Amino acid sequence: MLFVIGLFWILQVIMTYFQVKHYQSRIRELRKKGAIGIGTVKGKLRAGVIIILAVKNEHVADAEIMKGYSVFARFKRIPGLVGKRVNELLENNFNLSKAEKKALEIAVKTLTENHSLEGELQNG
Repeated sequence: MLFVIGLFWILQVIMTYFQVKHYQSRIRELRKKGAIGIGTVKGKLRAGVIIILAVKNEHVADAEIMKGYSVFARFKRIPGLVGKRVNELLENNFNLSKAEKKALEIAVKTLTENHSLEGELQNG
């Protein structure tokens, strides 16, 4: 029994490693498209959510979401946000859940509060 628990623990560690690598690769790819904003909401009894926004010329160049309970969750594109102005993102629901909306708010906040990104958001 202890062997099986140990085996599952090792499998969990390996899968977490691959999920982190996937997360890092998505950030690298999205960084090529513009300034990055990341919003994270951790779930206790519900699925956690991560939203990554890539913004260029005050518009969303790309947006991805990862949600789920397990290490098998992967990022998926959010086409409804692409092309929207950053200041529009908080004015519309975009059919997002409460946790997804909160992650979006955090991503926008990280974009607008990060002084190193002000030029990107204002000047393009």
